Amino acid sequence: MSVKNLFFHFSLCVPSLCFAQTQLVQGRVEGFPKLNSDDVIHGAIVLPALSPRELLGLQIENLLGPNENMSAGPETLKVPGNLFIPNQRETYGIFPISLSKPKFSAPMNSSEARELYAIQFRAPFTKLVDLARKKAPYTDIVSLVSAESCGLTKNVLWSEANSKDVSISLSSKVSQAQNFTWNRAPVQSKSEFDIVLNFQKTPNNNWVPVSFMGKVGAQGQLNFTTGLSLDRLSLFTRITHDSKNSPIMTQVRFYRGNDASQTLAPQGLPTLPVEWLWNPSTSKFSWKNEGAKKGWVNLIRKNNTQYIQSWMTFQEPLSQLFARLSDWAQGLRLNWSGLTTLGWFPIDQGEVTLQPGIQKNESLVFVQVETSENVLKPDEDISVEPQLFSLAEGLVIKTFDALK
Repeated sequence: MSVKNLFFHFSLCVPSLCFAQTQLVQGRVEGFPKLNSDDVIHGAIVLPALSPRELLGLQIENLLGPNENMSAGPETLKVPGNLFIPNQRETYGIFPISLSKPKFSAPMNSSEARELYAIQFRAPFTKLVDLARKKAPYTDIVSLVSAESCGLTKNVLWSEANSKDVSISLSSKVSQAQNFTWNRAPVQSKSEFDIVLNFQKTPNNNWVPVSFMGKVGAQGQLNFTTGLSLDRLSLFTRITHDSKNSPIMTQVRFYRGNDASQTLAPQGLPTLPVEWLWNPSTSKFSWKNEGAKKGWVNLIRKNNTQYIQSWMTFQEPLSQLFARLSDWAQGLRLNWSGLTTLGWFPIDQGEVTLQPGIQKNESLVFVQVETSENVLKPDEDISVEPQLFSLAEGLVIKTFDALK
């Protein structure tokens, strides 16, 4: 019996992008409980802490690093490199299976200091294998996985000298609960589903995920840890699938808080503008919003033949745009890896003439960022983290492909 399907849903990773300065950080995650044949798979995922602009551009696939080998009984599986699976032995039916991935690998940008974060997870082994073999929806898989504990490294500049045999200790339990209610419009198709990701702030004002939830109902509980700041940011998000069947977070509602006794109550999902107009003959693109009045819109041209995907740097056009924002000077427009931003525009309404018009190998990505208050235009305030990212309340992304 093959167990390759076990990690079917966890191997949707993207190619690594070679930076001018990249350092591969490798090591172990310590502090797991005694692992017996308890029909539970234990592991950890290791991630860089995220800045506010990176968090705003996060996509689900960004959480999975480039593939590496993992031992599962007689099989060798391809799984994300930033997974760590301690040695354990489980049974599927009558078949004993040994599982092990004794080292994680995380490609890091070596030009800036950053914390590394590990979150321990557990899931019922037999149920997980059964669902994976049936190619069950992501929500069914995620709903079985729970976060147990976490650990954080110091904020360091990763180099050849300190990136080998790194040990991350699972020092904090993820056990405190906070209630939420989330009333929103139902999903429109089987390709859509809702999830919640809960983040907490690190001592260096970055963000790390501490819990997650699939199959989200109208109410529930999110877990957090007292080992980090009580400043929390929850992402209530609707996911659809793109043309390659990859999960894309297209509508995100951000909810901030630091009071565990408060019930989180995000208001629905952010909505697209009520009016669109794209006239290919005149190359004009316009929009009009009735609901969203505070925030900004960005338009990005995506050359589908030049576009490079990456891990944690980031894969989606919005994410790469945000990650490179500090390189802008006022009036300068980004053109990098097949992405060209046309600039930031008022959220309520606007019109842009595309010169030249969108070509057959291009797409136009519409990015709408709602904020809780009026904020400066991002490329007019490049000396600090733009307010747009720190005060974001809603995010909507829509891609328009060129006419065939």
